[in-house]
Amino acid sequence: MIDKKADPRPIVECAAFAGTHEGVLVTPDAEHGGAIGYIYRNAAPGDFAAFLELVGRLSADGVDVSAVEVTQGSDGVPAVVKFPVFPATKEK
Repeated sequence: MIDKKADPRPIVECAAFAGTHEGVLVTPDAEHGGAIGYIYRNAAPGDFAAFLELVGRLSADGVDVSAVEVTQGSDGVPAVVKFPVFPATKEK
């Protein structure tokens, strides 16, 4: 569930990014409703880097980006990012 009182920027920015970058794989989120975006560094390095830059800018502005998950590869380097694209909007 998404807190409707929370800053909507991460949701809006992630959805916009997913809609304009071919390297984003979007799948339904059966657990929470909505959809989840994935970017694999090896498959789409440019989109991966651009997304991390976007998250960095949002975070620097004080925006909560805790919904973005980064998975490390076996080499210790970030390999996959996972983020809400079209989250459920139930009241919290």
